[in-house]
Amino acid sequence: MLYELRIYHVVPGKMRQLNDRFQNLTLALFKKHRIDAVGFWTQSVGPNSNALTYMVRWENDADRVAAWQALADDPEWIAGRDASEAGGQLFTHWENQLLSPTAYSAMR
Repeated sequence: MLYELRIYHVVPGKMRQLNDRFQNLTLALFKKHRIDAVGFWTQSVGPNSNALTYMVRWENDADRVAAWQALADDPEWIAGRDASEAGGQLFTHWENQLLSPTAYSAMR
């Protein structure tokens, strides 16, 4: 099992729009492309209140690469993303980390 931690650094004032996009577009497309998001978080305390963090679970890296590419090529995603960003980008940049659970991790 492989976990991908993704952090989107949101443009100030655009968190609502990004959350709306995930809730009304992205999650359905994740399901379609077998992207298993296990959780989404915003920061209540910490250095950046304009961050959306989420984690995705994968069987292996080949599945991860194929699923992200399928999403990127999906016309519904392209149209929805472009429409949601008609007033400007929703985030400035994103980070991701690939995490492998230890033998004693509850998430394996």
